[in-house]
Parts: sequence; structure tokens; C-alpha cells
Amino acid sequence: MSAWADKFKVRTDPALRTVLQRWIGIEQEPQTRLEALGVAADVRQLVDEILDQRVLEARSFRHTWAEIAAAVGVTRQSAHRRWRDLDPLADALAADRQHRFRPSRPPPVPPPPVSQRVDPQDWDSWRPGRRGE
Repeated sequence: MSAWADKFKVRTDPALRTVLQRWIGIEQEPQTRLEALGVAADVRQLVDEILDQRVLEARSFRHTWAEIAAAVGVTRQSAHRRWRDLDPLADALAADRQHRFRPSRPPPVPPPPVSQRVDPQDWDSWRPGRRGE
């Protein structure tokens, strides 16, 4: 994918844990207001990245802007305005997923050889439970 797509890679769990530990540390120890502000900015940046990634995933699974807006707690129009640039990437992800995980068709089953075919007139005698009647 492009460098633009790399922006939307979510940081992993350790990054989230580190930022949240810093947040808790700021709340427990007296710090300068500027240090607390810096940690709050880091938390917000991480949350925004995660939110962007989740919206991208939802759009790639064809969820509507109304559904996304309801989940986030904003209007449909504001959700579309904020994340509309993700649509081309979401379409590419959906196409890639469909291409990768599309079940392949099994090979066609060849018809049985002529010697194993049942004549329609012998059908009643061939069915199990009807032999010898």
C-alpha cells in the first residue's frame, strides 16, 4: 500500500498501554500543567489513530455513514465530512479481502462411466430396499 495508507496503521497494544500508563502517572503525581497537557495530546493522537482505523475497517465491511455516526455519537454528516477520505482505501481493502478469501470453486465432478450408469427403466429395482420385490 501507499505511504498514505501507512498513516492508518494502528499502533499495537504496547503503545496504547504506554500512553495510558503515562496518563495514570500524570494523574497520580504532581506534574507541571504543560507535562500533563503533552500526555493528554499523546492520548488524543493515539485515540484518533485508533478511531480512524476502526472507521476504515467499518467502511471496508460496507457499514453506512449513519451506522458509523451512531456508533461514534456524531451526526452522519460530520462523520462523512471527517472520514470521507478513507473511502478509496476502504474500497481497496474490501476488494483485496474479497480477492483473498473468495472460496475457489471445486473442480467439476465428471459423470460416471457408462458401465456404472443406471438405466431409468431399472430405477425401481436399483433403489435400496426395493431389490427382489
